[in-house]
Amino acid sequence: MKNKTKSSVDHQTLQSRYNLAMIIFTALILIGVFLYTYNIAQTGLERAVEGRSKGELRSQCLDLENKLNMIEALVSNYAREVKDDLNDPDELFNNHKQFLEENTDIEGCFMAFIPDYFPQKGRWFECYAVRRDGNRIETQQMGSAQHDYTQMEFYTTPMRTGKPVWCEPYHDDDGAHMMLTTYSMPIKDDSGRMVAVLAVDISLDWLSTYLNSDLRYKSSYLMLLSREGRLLAYPDTLLLNDKTVQELDNKKRDPKVNEMNQRMMAGESGMVRVKAENGEKALVIFKPVDNETGWSMAIVCREKEVYGDLYHVGNVLIMLMLGALAALALMLWYATRSVNKLEAANNEKRRIDGELAIAANIQMGMLPTKLNKTHDNIQVHAALVPAKEVGGDLFDFYIRNEKLFFCVGDVSGKGVPASLLMAVTRSLFRSLSMHESNPTRIITTMNQTMVETNEANMFVTLFAGVIDLPTGEMRFCNAGHTPPVFIHDGQASFMEISANLPLGVFADFTYKGQQLTLTDNDAIVIYTDGVTEAFNSLHEQFGEQRTLDEMQKIEGLAPLPSPAQQIEHLIHEVQQFSGDNMQSDDISILALRYVRPLDEVVLQNKIVLPADIQQVGRLNEWVDDVTSRLGADEEAAMNLRLAVEEAVVNVMNYAYKNEKNSDGTPVQGIVEVQAIADKHEVVFTVIDSGSPFDPTAIPDVDPTLPVEERPIGGLGIFLMRQLTDSINYKRVGEQNVTRLRKKYSN
Repeated sequence: MKNKTKSSVDHQTLQSRYNLAMIIFTALILIGVFLYTYNIAQTGLERAVEGRSKGELRSQCLDLENKLNMIEALVSNYAREVKDDLNDPDELFNNHKQFLEENTDIEGCFMAFIPDYFPQKGRWFECYAVRRDGNRIETQQMGSAQHDYTQMEFYTTPMRTGKPVWCEPYHDDDGAHMMLTTYSMPIKDDSGRMVAVLAVDISLDWLSTYLNSDLRYKSSYLMLLSREGRLLAYPDTLLLNDKTVQELDNKKRDPKVNEMNQRMMAGESGMVRVKAENGEKALVIFKPVDNETGWSMAIVCREKEVYGDLYHVGNVLIMLMLGALAALALMLWYATRSVNKLEAANNEKRRIDGELAIAANIQMGMLPTKLNKTHDNIQVHAALVPAKEVGGDLFDFYIRNEKLFFCVGDVSGKGVPASLLMAVTRSLFRSLSMHESNPTRIITTMNQTMVETNEANMFVTLFAGVIDLPTGEMRFCNAGHTPPVFIHDGQASFMEISANLPLGVFADFTYKGQQLTLTDNDAIVIYTDGVTEAFNSLHEQFGEQRTLDEMQKIEGLAPLPSPAQQIEHLIHEVQQFSGDNMQSDDISILALRYVRPLDEVVLQNKIVLPADIQQVGRLNEWVDDVTSRLGADEEAAMNLRLAVEEAVVNVMNYAYKNEKNSDGTPVQGIVEVQAIADKHEVVFTVIDSGSPFDPTAIPDVDPTLPVEERPIGGLGIFLMRQLTDSINYKRVGEQNVTRLRKKYSN
């Protein structure tokens, strides 16, 4: 009987191997046929696509060349008209306005004269007309000491060479307030002396829309590159800025894109295949624009759309191949119905183990490994040692608006349910803290949300905090979590925390927040009960006192331990204590250390001004003096001047608007601006006693929206964010304190 059973098993094994061999052999034949057919179809389609795309690119280049030639001809003809009014500056404004009314594709028109050409108008005279709100045309005299056009490319190049020029794209902060490229040409008087330049502005938004208005493929688009590598036309208008494509730092960029950009700037033609950031492949064909601009154009076609027909054919072939394999497998299944139950059980176990491993990787991938932004004032590290494949511990930390947001939590229960609630809790903290800086309100909202959906009656202990990095002020709220270790002046102790309930218990519970101020080298270590409740072979717990002792022990080392070293030491001691005992709970630890804000101070200065917009000139002179003494480069100095001016002008215009003296008269407020710098960065602090106003709470405006669709206000704060490394706000007593931080040297 045993021999018969063994023979039956051997037969089943042999039959299974034969069936598998037949399926594999048939599959190989079908795959070979599929690959051969697919390759032939792909080769033919690639040639057709390449030919169509090259033809479309040539057509678009020719269209652009015609458009540029038309603009150049318009300017040349207009130059002959305005030459008769070189002695009548007021008439030039009317001429410019009429020129814009007749040429709706042109955004602005101006003439910039040599210094002192019209003594009665001042040293700088630039008669400027610009289109506003689509149709309305404004005129103004733009020349001034602050707007010294004699240093700008549209003026210097024609005056030096005597020839017209298409300028590199730039953002016009003083006139059109948008990204432009300018065509300018020199103007001579009757004696042949060059006395001015005549120029027109072309909007890069308009140029992008014009080039991408009628393309063969819906998802394809055209991009235009200047001779120095700046984007003149691109669907994502946020990239239309003063930076070159090399300066647009993108670590995810396909290296072939950089090679293509270099070839385009060199005036070459060609075709490359690149991979976008989202993983999609694209076909890019490029060639230079055949005129004196030095520009180069490329058409980008997504392979998913270009080869749509090919993919359809491939899918049909795959379905036929799968159908044939399914038919073969069905016939073999009818021939051999025997199922090896042991093998099925092993396969099921491997499947479950694999899914748990994937779930563990996903769970670990949700937790941050480093700060999203570097900051000199803080060091942070965290680690999780899971007891099983998945668990319920969580932590999170990141920096927003010079504030460190962090939390450590522990979900009740074990296994998959705890891991799911852990993911929900961490996502809630991250989403809520993106718009709220008070940890007590964050935890209150998290608790209300979790109670509403807590059908499993699980709860979460959580410690959440927010540290204002420039000042060291830390606000925190503890929801039933174990007390963290606080290290101050080298002494470790447990933080005194309020007795709040865990999250998910009662929706109407009132959480109490706390705060303390961190000083130089203060450290905080937050952990879950997997540390204190670890057991050894004698069934003793590691305990809170041993945790405190170990933190005190490592703090006595020189130099001071980093957060990573603190965590590594504590985990090592817990594992040594437990020995061979199985870990019963997850261990999560987050450690942070607050450090000295600045290196050696090299400059400290301040200015106090009346809240009067007429004082902006004094402010700019003071900021220029500070940046000059620091040796900041021209770009950094200009960015700082603009950012500080925006912050102070906001105070002058709005801070004291609703403030009244006791007799009902308006308050004549003041604004104080302080500057402190080390060798690498400078911090400007703007202080006023007006109405509370937090600029960091204002959402960014969308510069891609039409003007009429944008909400009123916010552009100045948007500009401040773009020009500085960070903005920090704090209400101190009855004063608004806004700090602008920027690196001015490497």
